[in-house]
Amino acid sequence: MKWILCCLVGFALANPGVKNPNPWEKVNEKKDLVIWNRDVPGSSVRELRAEAYVDFPVDKVWKVIDEIEKYTEFMPYMKQIKVVERAPDKVVAYHRFDAPLVAERDYTLTILSEVDAEKKIYRRTWTATNDKGPKSVSGIVRVDVCEGSWMLTADGPNRTRLEYFLHTNPGGSVPMWIANKANSISLPDMFAAIRNRTKDSTWTR
Repeated sequence: MKWILCCLVGFALANPGVKNPNPWEKVNEKKDLVIWNRDVPGSSVRELRAEAYVDFPVDKVWKVIDEIEKYTEFMPYMKQIKVVERAPDKVVAYHRFDAPLVAERDYTLTILSEVDAEKKIYRRTWTATNDKGPKSVSGIVRVDVCEGSWMLTADGPNRTRLEYFLHTNPGGSVPMWIANKANSISLPDMFAAIRNRTKDSTWTR
């Protein structure tokens, strides 16, 4: 039940969770990856924050994250992505996600990006805007809550620091305690997919 990957596509122009007064709690720490979560006032689903490092130049890692049309090539369970609207700093994209043990999920995200190539800072935020995408269909659970952000910064010429934030509700009949646990344990898979993509010599960068 790894639905967290459904809301990967994004970076932080402003962290959507900054107004939350609750403290972050560390829930997982591995080599080059730390994960925190915290309660959200008025919500049964916790916010997530992660920090990770990839031994690859920041502009190349950004390209992996930025090319959302290619997520189906390397992101686990990503079944379909369709760009509905594109502008220089904005993308509206429909996503369809097929994880084990649960029904398929879908949603449309509006994604905003900001790039400072000179300072090597890459930011992106996203939020669910399902009214801008295809109508919901029977048998696929529509995800209505999905907001998050990415920030990529250079940690040297060949190393990238990634900061990730997410607050999402998978919808359907999934118990919230399961959703919270699955969201946390799925993050390592997402970052592993990004790392593997940067190292894939068959991918044209």
